[in-house]
Amino acid sequence: KPVSFSVGLMGGERIYAVDMDAQSVANLPDLHTGTFNLGATWKLAPTARLFVLLGQNRFHSSTSDTDYRLNVAHATLSFDF
Repeated sequence: KPVSFSVGLMGGERIYAVDMDAQSVANLPDLHTGTFNLGATWKLAPTARLFVLLGQNRFHSSTSDTDYRLNVAHATLSFDF
């Protein structure tokens, strides 16, 4: 069973996005209108953990006046030394 859970929400609108992993800022050509994600961590061994994140980002294209979604799946396997 998971040892921890995480939930992320972003509402509102933004044109600048920050990637905390890459430490970079992007000026998106489209409007970012929301994000939702769920994560869970499992302890696989005394020194090993697995983190899985599933999410969805929503955008609005000002050039084509359409909405679209970006679905995200991410997994991290980590070891303590």
